[in-house]
Amino acid sequence: MKKADLVSLFFSGVMAFSLLIPNFMSYKTSRIAFGDPISAHDCFGSMIGVLYLWVAAFIILAFIKQKRHPLNLFTGLFAAVSLAVFLRAVSLSFESGAFDAGGNARMSFGFGFLLVVISLYSIMVKCVECTDGIILKTLIPIVALALVVFFLARGEFNNYSVMREYQTAEKQFMTHLWEHVSISVWVLIAAVIIGVPMGYMCYKHKVFDAVTLIGLSVTEVLPMLALFAIIRMPYIFLREHVPLLKEMGLGGYGAAPAFTALLLYALYLIIHNARAAFSTVDYTLIENARAMGMTPRDVIMRVEIPIALPVILSGIRITMISAIVGATLASYIGAGGLGTYIVNGINSLSIDLQLLGVIPIFFLTVIADAVIRLLAYFLLPMPGRWKISHDFFEKYF
Repeated sequence: MKKADLVSLFFSGVMAFSLLIPNFMSYKTSRIAFGDPISAHDCFGSMIGVLYLWVAAFIILAFIKQKRHPLNLFTGLFAAVSLAVFLRAVSLSFESGAFDAGGNARMSFGFGFLLVVISLYSIMVKCVECTDGIILKTLIPIVALALVVFFLARGEFNNYSVMREYQTAEKQFMTHLWEHVSISVWVLIAAVIIGVPMGYMCYKHKVFDAVTLIGLSVTEVLPMLALFAIIRMPYIFLREHVPLLKEMGLGGYGAAPAFTALLLYALYLIIHNARAAFSTVDYTLIENARAMGMTPRDVIMRVEIPIALPVILSGIRITMISAIVGATLASYIGAGGLGTYIVNGINSLSIDLQLLGVIPIFFLTVIADAVIRLLAYFLLPMPGRWKISHDFFEKYF
């Protein structure tokens, strides 16, 4: 007897449950008004039966597909298309005439709606995991993203409350997005340039290892907001005593202290990960390389780094996601970024404004994860891809 895909089956059941709960969406007459719960039946009316058939299709697919089965690709694409069409259908239901769509009225996400979106995303992730081939794996999220962007560009999501907030802050949004991306990327670049060599030094020298990791572990103990506050102090002192820094605009507020705090967090992750990566290298391989006449530089570039690279890239991926999430708090010390909307939303009691910051940050982490995974696919010295990695190190090192 075939074993059902329990993950897809569970989330299909969650979707069926979400269509029954009363708080599927929330209708609000203004930005800060308390929302009135709306059920899925209120949103879709007589078309609710189609949604139950749609959920039943996912349940059937969960029963008949197995790991590495071609149906995983079909199910993943079905979930990707369903996600985009579902978002469009819920938004357009606001114009059906059952709701007053005038003035500041808006539809906010309800618990049931979020359950459906999370379930479809989880089914997509499971299907990507069970699909063979990097091209087919990336096809599923690309289809979902392309359809969502297409509907977004056509203005078919404009009835959502978060889109109303975006329309209000449209001029500043791209600036905050760029601030968020730039500080995250620069933190990652600096952490890799500084952290990987330091991780190698920790691997080679035990005293250096103890001193470095004990010092950096302090940053892991401190909450990030507390570290931001501490980092501000030397910047304030230097601004008062170094006129050049004052002329450059560096001080206790802005990107400089935020960058420094995020870099300290990132360095701990990169150094710790790089040290662990180089520790996985079998010493016998190093001895064999030396016996073949390789110089110390050749041993590092052609033996140690290629073997340690998978773990190093995994650490870079984790660090990048950590930097994107951590940059959210940079707005507390005037560094801008998407965290500005979250802070302003908390202060004004507007969940919609908070979502304007949360949703792009989520997509940034997903995109960053996918980009680094693709980079790892083409660089890692694994069966079938050794030539790419070998040629890379031969050419540049």
